Parts: sequence; structure tokens; C-alpha cells
Amino acid sequence: MPDSSKDGNKKRGWWKRQTLTAKVLIVFFAIVALGVISGVGYVVSLPTYTDLNVTYGNASGETSNIVVISGVTESGANITVNNHSVTPDSVGKFSYKITNIPLGTQNVTVVAKVSDKEPTTAIIEINRIEENGGYTLEVQLLNQTNVEILGQFS
Repeated sequence: MPDSSKDGNKKRGWWKRQTLTAKVLIVFFAIVALGVISGVGYVVSLPTYTDLNVTYGNASGETSNIVVISGVTESGANITVNNHSVTPDSVGKFSYKITNIPLGTQNVTVVAKVSDKEPTTAIIEINRIEENGGYTLEVQLLNQTNVEILGQFS
């Protein structure tokens, strides 16, 4: 049976009869309900990164033109140092020697990656300086994603 115009007026008048507090609560719960409903299908997941701990040091003594990048990552990880593949041992330890470092500044990029995680990247800046008749190296970490520096260059 169709609604009469009198019934329609009663339905339309319902909102007008509500108090301000009731209207605020109704709108609030409607917004919360819509947020919950729309959020049910959307789950935020944070990326998991490959573990990487890096140590760097001078292996050349007086000439200061060699730096050894060492570290530990997860077992089975793929490691690259400046796009050169480095094979870690069974517990994830690795080492890579950079030789004949030219004067000036260069960056070294270390990347660790396991198949089910995001890669972890460390960018290390090496600056070879000629001073007082000899050479020195300044080494520092420039950029990292979830990298722990285990040693400092001395």
C-alpha cells in the first residue's frame, strides 16, 4: 500500500524533531560506521627490510687507498657493493675490499636483499685527501635504510 502524503510528512519531520545532541551523535556514528566499513577491505602493511650491519675500515696503512667494507646480513641474502656481487658465508658475514681509491670523493653503495623482504641500502662516502706529504681517508655513512653501523673508520 503506498505511503500517504501524511506518512511522508511524518518521515521527513523525524530529523527536525531530533535534538542537536542527537543529531551530532547520529552523524558521528554514521561517519565512524562508514570509516570501519571502508577500512575493512584495506589493510596497511609496513614493509619488512633485510637485516644489514656494516663496518668499514682502512686496510692499507700508510698509502690510504684501500677500504674494506664488512658486515653481517641475513643468511641467504644477496649482497652487492657498487653493483659487484658479494657472497656472504652461511651466517651472513661478508667482506669486500675497495682498492686504488682515487683522490677526491666517491660513494660506495651496499645493498642487502632476501627474497621475501625489501632491500636495505647503505651509502658510504669515501674522501681520499692528499695532505702533509701523505694521504688520508675520510669515511662516513651518507644514507641508510635500517642499517646499523658497527664500526667507525679510524
